Amino acid sequence: MKSLFRVAGVLALGLGGIGCGSNAPANPGPDATSDAMSDGGVDVGPPPPTDASVDGGKPPAMVGAGSVRIVPGQVSFLSSGGPCSNDSDLKAEIWCAILTPASENPGMVALYAVNITRALAGVPLSCTSPIGDPNCLLLTRGFAEDSTHKAGFQGSTLLYSDQTGVSYGWRPGMLNGRRLTSGVDDVHDCIAGKTGDVVACVHDIPTAFIPGTTIATQAVFSELVAGHLGPGSPPLAVVDTVISSDPTLDGTRFQMRLLTPLSDTLAWSSPPTPGAPEVLKVQKVGDAASQRVVASGVSHWLVPPDGLHWIWLKDFDYDGKPASGTLQIAPFSSDASAATTLMSKVSNVYLAGSSSLAVLQASSQGGGELSGIVDPVGKPTAITSLDSGVIGVIGSSAQGHLAYAKTFDFIFGLIDLHVKNVDGAEQGCLLDFREEVPYGAPLTPRFLPSGRDIIWSRVINLDDPFGTLRVQGRITRLSDCITQNVTNDIGSIAPLGDEGLTFSDAIDDGTGTLSIRQIKRDGTLASESTVIQTRATGSLSLYPFAPVVVYSVNIGDPADGLYLHPVVFPAN
Repeated sequence: MKSLFRVAGVLALGLGGIGCGSNAPANPGPDATSDAMSDGGVDVGPPPPTDASVDGGKPPAMVGAGSVRIVPGQVSFLSSGGPCSNDSDLKAEIWCAILTPASENPGMVALYAVNITRALAGVPLSCTSPIGDPNCLLLTRGFAEDSTHKAGFQGSTLLYSDQTGVSYGWRPGMLNGRRLTSGVDDVHDCIAGKTGDVVACVHDIPTAFIPGTTIATQAVFSELVAGHLGPGSPPLAVVDTVISSDPTLDGTRFQMRLLTPLSDTLAWSSPPTPGAPEVLKVQKVGDAASQRVVASGVSHWLVPPDGLHWIWLKDFDYDGKPASGTLQIAPFSSDASAATTLMSKVSNVYLAGSSSLAVLQASSQGGGELSGIVDPVGKPTAITSLDSGVIGVIGSSAQGHLAYAKTFDFIFGLIDLHVKNVDGAEQGCLLDFREEVPYGAPLTPRFLPSGRDIIWSRVINLDDPFGTLRVQGRITRLSDCITQNVTNDIGSIAPLGDEGLTFSDAIDDGTGTLSIRQIKRDGTLASESTVIQTRATGSLSLYPFAPVVVYSVNIGDPADGLYLHPVVFPAN
């Protein structure tokens, strides 16, 4: 029987899409330890050779020219959330979170915050200095996470938990993480703003009855708590009581989001009682008097980046075959009485660019009708039909390109892949129609910032009934749909702005060869790649915040550590 991809060990992501406050695309288918942190500064030389016989006969890890090790020893990235800060302010300091064996707490994992901006400036880091180092801060020697307590950066805020279940937040300028609540340990599913220091979480209220009644319920009632993480700020305060989940009903009916660019503003929707329509509310965090009800009976809501309008599905019928609602738009400062109806029988809506909408209308025949509304405020009736039989939009560019799928392979997580612009002016590109495209990090198709190209991948040995699935990395120029191969046997791929790509290939036992490759101004690839590192275990593109790849080697080798590789492509 064919086995799954060999891609899980090497993580490569671009920071531009990480963090809360974004309108994430829907999934079209059913997301020996030792004290290795030795003292010392920036290691600018190559590591000493290793004896391959102690590593199963494998060759030592080889460091490419230009890479700089800033933290030696066993290091890994966070895998469930953003490994590095991704503030909306591109001038903010860049910090990354790393995990190491906790030498003073055997069997446990330590979490550090590392100042990448200072390391890039040549400042030595000393993560185990007995007097401490403000540029490599130990946050906990007992790091832990699970599916509802995922650690990661959102903006410049790092959210994490320890093995006792206590949740913390940390921001640059703080010497230690701060406990988010007082007397309430199990807050979960926390979010933070893309800018600013606001944090919001959910705290479940154990009850077998609807609060204030003797009516039994299986619904999960929770307190929505929020507050600031700055110095001297009080613990997160209760904002509202919500129904965060209900196993007796179809579909998730609770949603919360810190709004961009209003990252001090929290919006949420929840049924007030089990089975009732959702009520959408909004409040400036820390100002209880500002809380107001925006609308009742609205679902799947979002706010464009300019923060000027609400977009939602009114009277969504979760039990419909298929489920759908009425698409409406309303001024942010107003309420539902000012809403304008755009379309009916809508199953999902997505942002395309800064304010355009991609709309998926339900179909009982499978899939749906995909349409585009370029100017929903000024021209709400100007609706362009794009395609039929669509099951979901998986990504969009700032220029309004849509990547979408019509079919999904539930066994291997593979889709077909199509691209069109929301305005329908271009013919679009059919990139794959045979369910060969991996969907899910680190191989989800992604547009370059300019929207000129899309990077994606396809399985090249589906006909082999016994082998491991092998993946070929690809890049397509959208102006003429010309596609070039990046490399075979790829494990990850991410953009370096519009200038190039970073990718890992030659995947072996959770490691890969990490390389970069330039993209020419005409959108085609340079002929050769440059190897950054062999046997790398994780990597991250810091674009658009800095022209740098940060990566880790964690194989029990003298080369183990956290590295920076500044990216400088020749003029073309």
